[in-house]
Amino acid sequence: MAKQYIDGGPELGNLAMEQFDAFAEDLGGKVVVLVNEMNQEAETSIDEAISMNASSKMTGLIFTLVIIVATILLSWILSSLISTSINKAVDFAQTVATGDLSATVEINSSDETGTLANALRDMQSSLKLKAEAVQAIAAGNLNVEVDIASEADILGESIVTVRQNLKSLNSEIQILVNAAVSGQLDNRGDPGQFEGTYADFIVGINEIIGSIVGHLENVPAPVMIIDKEFNIRYMNKTGADVIGVPKEKLTGDKCYNHFKTGDCNTDKCALGRAMKSGQIERSETDAHPGGNDLEIAYTGVAIRDLNNEIIGSREVVTDQTVIKNAEKVARKVAEYQSNEINAIYKVLHKMGNGDLTVNYEVTSADKDTAQVKESFDGLSEGLNKTLDSLNDILGQVNNAVEQVASGAQQVSDSSQSLSQGATEQASSLEEITASMTEIGAQTKTNAD
Repeated sequence: MAKQYIDGGPELGNLAMEQFDAFAEDLGGKVVVLVNEMNQEAETSIDEAISMNASSKMTGLIFTLVIIVATILLSWILSSLISTSINKAVDFAQTVATGDLSATVEINSSDETGTLANALRDMQSSLKLKAEAVQAIAAGNLNVEVDIASEADILGESIVTVRQNLKSLNSEIQILVNAAVSGQLDNRGDPGQFEGTYADFIVGINEIIGSIVGHLENVPAPVMIIDKEFNIRYMNKTGADVIGVPKEKLTGDKCYNHFKTGDCNTDKCALGRAMKSGQIERSETDAHPGGNDLEIAYTGVAIRDLNNEIIGSREVVTDQTVIKNAEKVARKVAEYQSNEINAIYKVLHKMGNGDLTVNYEVTSADKDTAQVKESFDGLSEGLNKTLDSLNDILGQVNNAVEQVASGAQQVSDSSQSLSQGATEQASSLEEITASMTEIGAQTKTNAD
């Protein structure tokens, strides 16, 4: 009955108990039959020993009755004891079946029920050990020992398999984490080593890393990760395109062999300074990747491992070539404009002092100042035309003055009768003088 309960659970155990009750009932019936037979034998003995002493007959009868009663009483006691022990065993097994491993079975006999109780206690102890192992694994302890009772211990073997799968999964994830932290962003996990949800974990992590790398690949600026020996761990597509070398060929090579900046292999290198200081370092320099001449600004950021030790540096490069060239052109244009304005000022200053013999010639220009020169060419043409016009006007005025002076001399030599005419000529001279003053004022205005 105990074996059926252990192998088949409460259902077979209860069936065994029913069978035992039937056996006990059958046993009781046989005891009754035995008693009847003994009674018949007693009656026969009485008939045969009728001649015996009455006390002897009474003694035999009492002895017979005692045996019968003792047999019935013993049968009832045994049946009661076995039934009670079996009920305790069933209650204990049902409690354990609900997951309560703290229950106890109060059976301490040395018979078959005691053997059953010991088997149930062994089962409870084994389940406790396995439950403790599962709790430890659930808490993250993958080094816990698992008790395997026998080759047929499916539960123990399953727990060991779960522990081993979690160990393998953790190892694979740790490899990916270390690779990602160190900048080896092209590494991926192998989901083929696992099954079911375990494989889904690796696929998910691969997708996360791929998504992050995808963002870096689309950054419109070179992004590079190096180790402490300046070996390239990762280069995004923009950086590889600038250098003109495929990404897979850049990995493992020295960064200074490709960017070829003025800071390379010097104390000015921002990446080297970042790995020494642990801080963000910046610098501006020239670079010549793939034979190009660039002006760049770049930032170096120290990379640390899971133990907070510096293991490399990350670089982000900004191409400032267009900006720097624009600044150079702007400075050159500003300097050219300043020189030309100074030249114009000198010409106007001389004009203001009455020197109309000056001339403004625009300085020759290169491709950067050619457009500005065109504006000054227009100013030069207008200013020089103004000077020519002023010189023509003042030449005509000078001729008029000479003619007036000649006429005045003739008038002074004329007779007194022409004095009135001389006076009129003098008035004309005043008008001419006023005109000349007005022309002078206009000339100054033109000069301004």
